[in-house]
Amino acid sequence: MNATKKKTGYRALVLAVLVATMAALVVARAPQATAANSQNSHYREFAQGAYITYSNSTCPWDDVVTDTVCEEFTVWYFRSGFSLAGGSLGRATQPFVASYVHVRFLEHPDGEAEDLGIEFGETTDVVGSYDKTHLTSAHMDGATIELNEVDLESGQVTPTGETVTLGPFTWTAATSTYRSGNDGPDLDELMPPNVRDRCHTTVSQAHQKLTRAYVTGTVDGVPISTYYGESADTTELPGAPEDAHGAIFNSWFRLVDVAHGGKNCL
Repeated sequence: MNATKKKTGYRALVLAVLVATMAALVVARAPQATAANSQNSHYREFAQGAYITYSNSTCPWDDVVTDTVCEEFTVWYFRSGFSLAGGSLGRATQPFVASYVHVRFLEHPDGEAEDLGIEFGETTDVVGSYDKTHLTSAHMDGATIELNEVDLESGQVTPTGETVTLGPFTWTAATSTYRSGNDGPDLDELMPPNVRDRCHTTVSQAHQKLTRAYVTGTVDGVPISTYYGESADTTELPGAPEDAHGAIFNSWFRLVDVAHGGKNCL
């Protein structure tokens, strides 16, 4: 992983979903090379839950004058699922998980950033609540999560032998519900609604709902209020308070790829 733009909060959620979506599309397309380009792909995914992204207070986000090592943390309480061939998404049966992601990166004065390290973990051994209809609140009890380290060159995941202890987390909505389709943050660039070339026509749909939320919680006994909270793209969410650093979301995505066939098409 080389230099990349820093991704915060809601962008992290969007990109996580998109990575899964595009990976699934590649898997779905794979048989076409041996089936005379005759197979089409239908991918669906949903994501429901809440998250908070925060960072170490020493990272000068607004005024980076020299290369600076920064750390970013995200705590999730969510469930998701996907279907490749028209099967059930199983929303009601998918368990909620508590998830923790810790990223270290080198922030450059030009706004670029270079990943230095990634560790993460998740557990289904968590109890909580979630208002999927109005997105007014979410809560999870405490959980202990075993951590894994990602090799930045190979992508290999290795247990670190360490754990992180999340205390109870509570999300309380600070805004009304924002609704968007493919025109949500970043999706207009990364997931265009209609793409056509000589070999394929790809149509995507996104239905995104979220509220910005105030969040309380602890990580290894330290309140997240002692860290620097990151409110992602509040300028794109009119009326969102700057100190509402979390989000409660309910979204689903659909991607249909139709193969036209033809010479040298995959």
